Amino acid sequence: MHVYEDDPRLTVANQYNETDYNHLHRRWEALGLHYWLTNIEDSRRGQVKYRYDPVGRLLAANSALGHETFAFDPAGNIQAPDTAQQEPIARRVPLPKLLDNLLKEYVGVRYRYDERGNVVERTQDGERSEYAWDAFNRMTRATTRHGVSTFAYDPLGRRIAKHSQAMEGAAFRKATRTMYGWDGDTLALESSVHHGYAAGERTVHYVYERDSFVPLVQATRNQSLRLAPTTDVKALMAGNGGKYDIALDPLWNDEFEQEAEPFGKEEIAFYQCDHLGTPQELTDCEGQVAWSAQYKAWGQAKEAIGEATRTAGMRNPIRFQGQYFDEETGLHYNRYRYYDPDGARYITADPIGLLGGMNAYQYAPNPTGWIDPLGLRPKNRKAACPACSATPCRNTRNPARGAAQFQSSDHYPNKDRWSNVILPKGTTVYTLYPYKKLGGLLTRLLLLRQRNQLMHIMSRHKWGTLEKILTSSSSLQGKEYRHSH
Repeated sequence: MHVYEDDPRLTVANQYNETDYNHLHRRWEALGLHYWLTNIEDSRRGQVKYRYDPVGRLLAANSALGHETFAFDPAGNIQAPDTAQQEPIARRVPLPKLLDNLLKEYVGVRYRYDERGNVVERTQDGERSEYAWDAFNRMTRATTRHGVSTFAYDPLGRRIAKHSQAMEGAAFRKATRTMYGWDGDTLALESSVHHGYAAGERTVHYVYERDSFVPLVQATRNQSLRLAPTTDVKALMAGNGGKYDIALDPLWNDEFEQEAEPFGKEEIAFYQCDHLGTPQELTDCEGQVAWSAQYKAWGQAKEAIGEATRTAGMRNPIRFQGQYFDEETGLHYNRYRYYDPDGARYITADPIGLLGGMNAYQYAPNPTGWIDPLGLRPKNRKAACPACSATPCRNTRNPARGAAQFQSSDHYPNKDRWSNVILPKGTTVYTLYPYKKLGGLLTRLLLLRQRNQLMHIMSRHKWGTLEKILTSSSSLQGKEYRHSH
C-alpha cells in the first residue's frame, strides 16, 4: 500500500507477505515557503530525524550512523558547530568569516587552495591527498597514501577515463584502467581492466528513469569493451590515390561492429532509491538484497555487500543524483565538479559563477530536499511550496501569497497595482510599451515595420476587424509602440 499527499511525495508505504510486515513512513512539515522532511520511520533501516533552521538549512540529523550537528555562516558555508553557540546570545562567540567562501578546516579536515580556488591539498587524520588541475579546473591527477589516479575528459568536459595505480598493500603496483561512456550528461557505462588482479575485466551498464538521473537497472559483465584499432589514415589515403574516403575507414563502415549479446539473468540488478533518487539497495532477479548502504546527512555511505555479490564483482558507485563515488579519493565525481561528502561541499568553485547561487562551493541549502545532478545549480527535488505545490498550479492557488510576507502593503516601484494571475501553460503574451521617438528615416522605417507587425498580431488573434486595425494603427504616428512576446 502506498499513500501520497497532494504532490508526488510518498508518505506511507506498507508491504505485507506471509512472514513479514515492512513499513516506511515519511513525515513532512511546513517551514516557511516549503515542506521539509523531518522524520523517516523504516522498519528495515531504522529511524531518521532531521531539524532545520528558519531558512531551511539542516541543523541536525539523527540516524543509525549517529548524531550529526551542523552550523553555517550567513553565506551558507558549513562550519564546525561551536559549543559556545549553545550559550546565551550575549556570550556567544561568532563563527569566523570565510574569505571568498574558502573553507580552510572542518571537523579535523584541512584544505589548501590554489589561486583559482581549487583544492590542491586535503589533510585528514594525518593523511594528505594532493590534487592537480588543468586550465579548465578539471582534476587531472590525485595522489593519496593509497595510490595515484589520473583522469581524462572529452571536449564536453565529461570524464572518459581513469587510471589508478596502488602504492601500498597487497595491491602494490597493480593498476586499473576504467573507461566511461555517456548518454548526454548521464553515465551510461563503465568498462574496467584490472592489471594484476584475479578479476581482470568488468563492464557495467546503467539505465535511468526517463529524463532523470535516478538509476533503475545495473547490468554487469565480466568482460571489458573491445576498442576498435586506430585507423592508419596515411595508409588508407595511399591506397586510395592520396584521398581520404570515409566509406573505407573501418571506424565508420561498421567493420568492427559486433552483434549485441543479451545479459544473463544473474548479471542484472535493480535499484531501490529514496525520495531524492539516492540508491538505498540493489536487488537481484530473485529479490535478494545484493548491496545496500546507509548514509550520513551529506552523503557519506556505509556499504553492506553480500558475499555472493562481492564474488560476482557487483558494486554500486552511484550516490546522490549525478554523483559517482571514486574509492581511490573518497570524492564524488559530479559531472562538472568533484564533491567532498566529508566537507559537505564542492572542492572547486562553480563554473557558472553566481548563476549557480551566491556561494560557489555550496552543494545545496540542505541535502534532504535538494539535488544537483550536474554540479552547477541545486534544485528542489520534492520539497513542495504551500502556495504552489509540486503539482502544476491550480487556479485556486495564489502565487503571491508566499511572497506577501516579504512585501509591505504600500506600492513601490517594483510592486504595481495589478493583480496576480495564473496563465495556462503555452499561453503567448504580447506586451506594448511606449518609447522615445528618435526621428529621421530610420525611425520611420522602424515605425512602419512595427505597425505591420502589430496589424499581423491583431489580425491573427482576431482583435477586431481589419478596418479598425488600419484606423487605430494610425495613432502610432503620434506615440510609438513596440511589442514583444
